[in-house]
Amino acid sequence: MGLTCGAPMGTSFLEKATNITYSSDAPYIDTGIGRSIKSSYQSKSEQQTWYLRSFPQSSRSCYTFNLTTGDKYLIRAIFFHGGYDTRPSTKFDLHLGPNKWATVSTAEETKSETFEIIHILATSRLQVCLVKTEDSTPFISAIELRKLTSKAYANESGSLQTFLRADIGSFSKQSLRYGSGVYGADVFDRIWLPYNSENWSQIRTDNSVDNDNGFKVPENVMATASVPTDPDAHMNISLTGLHQTSRFYVCLHFSEIQELGPNDTREFKVMYNGRLIIDPFKPISFYTSSFIGDELGPNANGQCTFSLQKTASSTLPPLLNAMEVYMVNSLSQNETDTKEVDTMINIKLSCGISKVDWQGDPCVPRDYMWSGVNCSYIDSEQPKIISLNLTTHGLTGEIQESISNLSSLQVLDFSNNSLIGPVPEFLAHMTSLKVINLSSNLLYGSIPTSLLDKVQRGLVSLSIEGNPGICSSASCATTNKKKTKTKTKTMVIASVAASIFLILVIFLVILKRRAKLGRYPNSDDDDNNLQQCNNQSSFSEMANNMFTYEDLAQATDNFSNVNLIGQGGFGYVHKGVLPDGTEVAIKQLKAGRRQGERKFRVEI
Repeated sequence: MGLTCGAPMGTSFLEKATNITYSSDAPYIDTGIGRSIKSSYQSKSEQQTWYLRSFPQSSRSCYTFNLTTGDKYLIRAIFFHGGYDTRPSTKFDLHLGPNKWATVSTAEETKSETFEIIHILATSRLQVCLVKTEDSTPFISAIELRKLTSKAYANESGSLQTFLRADIGSFSKQSLRYGSGVYGADVFDRIWLPYNSENWSQIRTDNSVDNDNGFKVPENVMATASVPTDPDAHMNISLTGLHQTSRFYVCLHFSEIQELGPNDTREFKVMYNGRLIIDPFKPISFYTSSFIGDELGPNANGQCTFSLQKTASSTLPPLLNAMEVYMVNSLSQNETDTKEVDTMINIKLSCGISKVDWQGDPCVPRDYMWSGVNCSYIDSEQPKIISLNLTTHGLTGEIQESISNLSSLQVLDFSNNSLIGPVPEFLAHMTSLKVINLSSNLLYGSIPTSLLDKVQRGLVSLSIEGNPGICSSASCATTNKKKTKTKTKTMVIASVAASIFLILVIFLVILKRRAKLGRYPNSDDDDNNLQQCNNQSSFSEMANNMFTYEDLAQATDNFSNVNLIGQGGFGYVHKGVLPDGTEVAIKQLKAGRRQGERKFRVEI
């Protein structure tokens, strides 16, 4: 997968240098602003960096990818300012899920920064996040995901950040990576940089080099190598820029690429800071041998020196074809339980919540916990959501059953919204739930007996006021409990259908009567009024002018309590305003009043 960040939705192209396809990042993120680099820089950079996405508003902004648990990926993030604004100097953090991956620091608009990490997915969700740490705007140019084999880079210490990937002895000044149809390119799209020393000599072969091991180092990389110019000298490589506490792995790749005479022998050992890490061995002709040793670190003086030393019986100096160094990143912060994250994302999407801080993991890092969410943290365990407060968030629809996945939830506050439907039964079965606030919504029906029982025993605090359609007494629950599930479903469906039809009739009749008479009719005027209606259009014609439930909800501000003007024997009456400004009264038939439907029609 290759993403060009900030490009318009639907963008897709084949990058000429690599023959890799890139597409817009838009399907994987819902925040940020798409920008373009200066046109003068486009001819000097790869096409995937012509756009970028900046994040001036959010403290944390995250890309989300749905992949497969247990798969191993090389993840690459590229940052190229390209003069998109007047502040090329930026500093912010790059996170993988809730864990810090790296600090991104750019000082020049012409220089790009690339960060790589090899990571095994602990869950099916991968999140790459940009985190604001200073008074500068995070941005990103491209994201690349490359799936690796399970055999490559096996370790038990965590994820591996790329520190060095060197094409030793390369005769080119250009980096080598994937190229579709290019012989000898990297099938994993790793980027190999040429690496040489003034004390070394380069050698090469035109023969094929077998690279069929778990690492699959490109054949073009293995076809070149370096040897010490002095055949008796050691071949030394020192790493710089490592912190005293850094821990890393080194991968060394060898292949004998010279035709040896009958009296020639190449045998050497590998030392690290004076300690033997690879026993004396002889590289195999035109075959790749790869070594990955134990976890290493600098010595007390901060030194990190590798030394390839020929043995006493060797007639030829040591050789090295390729070298990789990876920093260990344990990514120790546990992510929130997958089911709970799925639930929160479902709430966010289905309810249209556009909070700028609802990005990434809901609970971690703690400094970026979602607003309205509170979590519990126990060492070595996954964080758990214990409180969800979405009061006055414009929530609509029914209360979602997926909330039951929040197994540790103690407080649920959905007050002052426009939720509809009955109080759900599953709330009574959430064993950790202690406080439920559903006040000031549009809920209807009876409270489940099991929930009422927990309230009466003091196990749950329930706030339900401000829902005119709710019957909160035990007698309601007892009556409803006697009815079968099938009958209840039938009654609800029938009553809702009848309500919509009859509300339609009320709209049309009242609208016509007011328009013609300017007053409510008395019984003596009924025939005349009906005749006037018939002169305009038949009853059936009016009925065909259908209003949707959404139309009625909009007219009454979601059946707001503020617009409640009365209550009859069959339902509530709300004041409504049509789009043309006409005021109307809307009467509802209560769910469960099927037996009164005929009288309700007559009353209209």
